[in-house]
Amino acid sequence: MKQGQDRFIPLPKETKDLIIMYRKEHKLSYRAIERRLGVSRETARLHCLENIPEEKLKVKKVKKKKVVNNNVRVKKKRPIPQYNGVRDYDFLQYIRIVFKWAVKNYPDLTKNKIEMLLYLYPKGAFTYREFYTYYKTIGMYQHKALNEFVEAGYIRVWRERDMYTTKLYTLTEKGKELCDMMHKYCTGDIKMDITDKNAVVADKSVRINSYYVDMIRVMNKRSKNKEE
Repeated sequence: MKQGQDRFIPLPKETKDLIIMYRKEHKLSYRAIERRLGVSRETARLHCLENIPEEKLKVKKVKKKKVVNNNVRVKKKRPIPQYNGVRDYDFLQYIRIVFKWAVKNYPDLTKNKIEMLLYLYPKGAFTYREFYTYYKTIGMYQHKALNEFVEAGYIRVWRERDMYTTKLYTLTEKGKELCDMMHKYCTGDIKMDITDKNAVVADKSVRINSYYVDMIRVMNKRSKNKEE
């Protein structure tokens, strides 16, 4: 859809609510909202400007373009050759350690259920169909699975179904906190606890847990940002 194409087309209340939620609660960009909802970036931007006071404060003045002297020759730098597999990112390097932490500290969840929550985390609000489209890859056709997440306190109803709208679900604060902690452990934004408050550290009955603790110490030595 071209930017601004649906600028003067009235939006359903469901779409308006989702635009506000994605922008205000999940801090999504207008481009991301466009991909999720099928509305143009301009429509999402105008709707947010009208309904979210904070958006008006973010509007910046357009900077004047610098005049480029076309007569000046710019010498291009040759790219530095790479002879190894080193990457600037390492957020999956300790994924096994992070999953171990999640399973031990949330004993009511299996690794598959944690993967399900991680899939739903960036979606914001989701439908019953969206839940089972992914759940079939890990749990086949267990139709009580969504209710189990709700009863365990990881998912809640965000909006009830009525004559014109579909029932929507979202993660609870408990579910969001789990996913947020896992993301931050993977990226090195926060360090993992190595006291007995961490169930991996506290469980000394299994020898392999001591190896996990050793790796947690190694993981915690990473700097938050490699560019710093």
